[in-house]
Amino acid sequence: MFSAKPLSLRLVCYHHPLLTSKPNPTTTRKLINGGFPSRLLCNGASLTTASPLSLKGTNVVITGGSSGIGRAIAIEFARQGSYCTLIGRNEDRLKSALHEICDHSMSNVPHRYVVGDVRDRSFWDALSSGNIKSTRFIESPVETFLADDIPERLYPNVLINNAGVTHSSLLLREHPSIIESVIETNLMGTIWGCKYMAKLMLPKPTTRRVPNSRCIINISSLLATHGGKGCSVYSASKAGVLGFTRALSAELGPLGVRINAIVPGYTNTAMLDGLSITTETIEKSIPASRVGTPEDIAHAAMFLAQNGYANNCIVNLDGGLSAVM
Repeated sequence: MFSAKPLSLRLVCYHHPLLTSKPNPTTTRKLINGGFPSRLLCNGASLTTASPLSLKGTNVVITGGSSGIGRAIAIEFARQGSYCTLIGRNEDRLKSALHEICDHSMSNVPHRYVVGDVRDRSFWDALSSGNIKSTRFIESPVETFLADDIPERLYPNVLINNAGVTHSSLLLREHPSIIESVIETNLMGTIWGCKYMAKLMLPKPTTRRVPNSRCIINISSLLATHGGKGCSVYSASKAGVLGFTRALSAELGPLGVRINAIVPGYTNTAMLDGLSITTETIEKSIPASRVGTPEDIAHAAMFLAQNGYANNCIVNLDGGLSAVM
């Protein structure tokens, strides 16, 4: 009867050529039992297990942060110890969102909101120059922070371009002002935000930052790649966001600012409530058998912010709907 002998494996691990030119053999068992540290040097290359970037103490700017996806993203970052700045047009909704964010925040972390219109280039110019006077601070649950505790001028580590509007109508029936509003909010608002905030995200010797944490995350839509009747203008605006994201990642990546995008499918927000089709009908068409939640999108944003190698990533979050459309 054939009897197989145990196979003895030997791993030859070459250290960096600057350290030694001789191989350092060791048994596989020693490697498994912890004979090597977590890093292996093979032919001069370093293999490491990267840890997620810490977001504690980072400044995060979120447009459209008073509700829906933006609100959920802000809560998730606040839980990680980030300083959140929400941008929106409705001050009452911003106040409500900020108080909720503080309830989920780590102790001693202040957050604030800025009332402004992302379509307005002069707003972004004033915000990046420190000339915005409508900033409001909300105290953390533990300690009160005065406006003087944080400089008026933002130096963001992370920018989330989430503000967006939609209007379902056939193009030939759509009023020109609605077309302009959708394009200016969804596309131009994203472009202006990147243009003015990215300048403040570039490395500066006097600014303390978490290494590799600087990134921009643009929120697009499944309709950017899969059109639909009555959403031609919205689809165009979100497709523009994707093209803009890809091109900008090549421009800012070498400067240390990563650019990525999230492509949500049907998500349980106010926009979903405005559709003529029922949620039950939508869920039947999705392989995951449910619509997405704002928290689903927030978790994706967290991944992109914490992965220092993520650049030009387009994260599809549609429950598999795009595979069957």
